[in-house]
Amino acid sequence: MKNIFVLKLVTLFAVLLFLSCGSKEKVITPNGIVYELKGSKFYSNGEEITEELSREKKSEINEILNNRIEFEKKAEKLKKELEDAQNKAAKALKKAEKEQKALAKKVRRKDDARKDFFKVRDKLKKQNEKYQRLIGKGKLSPDDINGWEKTIKKLEKKVQDAEQKLKRY
Repeated sequence: MKNIFVLKLVTLFAVLLFLSCGSKEKVITPNGIVYELKGSKFYSNGEEITEELSREKKSEINEILNNRIEFEKKAEKLKKELEDAQNKAAKALKKAEKEQKALAKKVRRKDDARKDFFKVRDKLKKQNEKYQRLIGKGKLSPDDINGWEKTIKKLEKKVQDAEQKLKRY
């Protein structure tokens, strides 16, 4: 939204600058008299007064005009510098937001990996305790023992995988 506004403002300023840089310039002197310059001729209230003005008055009017044109050029340059700085700041902000999102994603993945590791480790611990308890009571057949050992080995493998995943982050 700001970019559209800035673009419209720049366009308007460029049109005004173009119109003011035409062959006709208006100059307002400090005492409030408005002069129009068309080429090298001076007009006041639509009447040509080139011959009536003194050389000093003409140079004063030209100096006022030159100062205004110089000021407008400086203003345009400053405006362009400001726009460039705004664009640069917008790019830097976008880059920082992107980096922040990437960092948040990395933190979230590490947290998920940590949670997964503890969950699998706790499950292995509980299964080991249950297996030891059942063996201690003598309630397991040789086939049951093989099944429990396979289950425990799978859980140990999952714990190792979860630990490796956690170390990657």
